[in-house]
Amino acid sequence: MQAKIEKTEKKIDEYQHGRKTPKKVDLPTCLAGLQRQLEKLKSKENELKHHLDQGTIPRVIFGGKQNFYKRLKGNITNKEWKELRSNQLKAKKGI
Repeated sequence: MQAKIEKTEKKIDEYQHGRKTPKKVDLPTCLAGLQRQLEKLKSKENELKHHLDQGTIPRVIFGGKQNFYKRLKGNITNKEWKELRSNQLKAKKGI
């Protein structure tokens, strides 16, 4: 997590000092997006540190968070939800 934060801070610094220019959007939009990303990463880091200090484990939703909320809203059936949760990972090489 710390590496991602450092990388984002480095990008912000490069854009602010003109060493790098955004290709798809204007500079203020790019900087605003990077600031939001940095805030989100720092928030996630604080949450994980809190769990570490408390000796707890963060909650996990198997099958994907978005799919979980789709199931709550009734956009996918219970059978589809269970299939998403029980899909096995397939390795390209190996057993």
